[in-house]
Amino acid sequence: MYVIKRDIRIASEQRVKRRSIDELQAELNHLMQEQITSLGNQTFVRPDHEQLKQQEERLNRVREVSADYLAALKELSQPKLEGEHMSEKPSVTLPGKVEKI
Repeated sequence: MYVIKRDIRIASEQRVKRRSIDELQAELNHLMQEQITSLGNQTFVRPDHEQLKQQEERLNRVREVSADYLAALKELSQPKLEGEHMSEKPSVTLPGKVEKI
């Protein structure tokens, strides 16, 4: 499972480098406007199966673009370090006991 998440994170980082923050913000705004319009239409007319599928795909794309946008903002806010670059996040293990419920 860790390998899959790591591969997704690496792919996400590569996408962020290719796309500017302005492009990500524009796409996110466009997707949100489509979502708002879709929800407004659902107020008066029940959506069919195809519309619900499109809405779900749009929401998934909003999540992806949001994650890329936040990653790009985070990358801008972090100072570039000379020398060794840490690609892995530090991990912290907190003391505690896990109990089965």
